[in-house]
Amino acid sequence: MASVLSGAQIKDYLEYSAKYFAQVASSAPVAPDSWTRALGTPDYNYDQFSGVTYDVDIAQPVGSRILNLSWDGAPVDPDARFVVAINNYRQSGGGGFPHVTTAPVVYNAQVAIREAIVAYATAAGVIDPADFHVENWRLVRDGVPVF
Repeated sequence: MASVLSGAQIKDYLEYSAKYFAQVASSAPVAPDSWTRALGTPDYNYDQFSGVTYDVDIAQPVGSRILNLSWDGAPVDPDARFVVAINNYRQSGGGGFPHVTTAPVVYNAQVAIREAIVAYATAAGVIDPADFHVENWRLVRDGVPVF
């Protein structure tokens, strides 16, 4: 599926997702195993966005963690509109992410993601991870990269 979200809504979505991480002081030891699943958030309820770049500042409280949200090298305009690929579980309210259930749907393929992946892999013959992996976000503490 694809829905239309504003820049402000994308930031809200990412802020909601970032609750997955515990708040960690910048002076605390690096211990990633203890930083995840905060507030009982299961792993499958942590979402990331591609196509934009951003930092998740885990030293900040929930709701104030997404920094430097950019698209095409410029800060995301809160009023800009983006077409966002999303699965039907999220779009129908799965995980409680904000804005997606009321966002206009502009594409609905009615195809399960696993079926789309199998079709792609079959057609491509070879899957190169470099075609998909882009480091577009990072964990920081008070603006300093964790890794």
